[in-house]
Amino acid sequence: MSRRRKGFFASHKEEPELKTPRFPVQQDHVITLDYTLTDENGTLLDTTMERGVFAYLHGSPMLPACFQETLEGHYAGDKVSAHYTSEQAFGEHEPSCLKEYELPLFTGVDELKVGMCFEMPTSQGPKFVTVVEVDDNQITVDENHPLAGKNMDFNCTIVSVRPATEEEVENGKVIT
Repeated sequence: MSRRRKGFFASHKEEPELKTPRFPVQQDHVITLDYTLTDENGTLLDTTMERGVFAYLHGSPMLPACFQETLEGHYAGDKVSAHYTSEQAFGEHEPSCLKEYELPLFTGVDELKVGMCFEMPTSQGPKFVTVVEVDDNQITVDENHPLAGKNMDFNCTIVSVRPATEEEVENGKVIT
């Protein structure tokens, strides 16, 4: 009769695989995305392809509400696509958002050129503006979002979802 030798650990069972909890996209969670944004003609408006993933605090103003509503309830690994009208996304282009300022307001810039973007302090917080005209005494800027007035298609892959830290929730942004 042949006898099988038991190893020292023969009675040891394999440990169960520990699974990382999966969180749905929801308020006060940090969401990391790979995305592409195109206009209705397929022209690329924005993408994470060359600069890396985009992370935001869900429920914060870092991403338009319509984008966040589309992502709500999805999980890491999900692919999500949606079409938005300009009204839903970044609003219509408002001619009233073209503003003129005195040139001295833009100190510290060697040469102001059409197309340059600046962050300006406002009573509602910082606002990004685009230079649309420069003359000898004043500068005209467009305070509309650069994507205002555009219908768009949003295609993304949710890379990760995790609960935000207390500090991130308090500050309203992702802290890296």
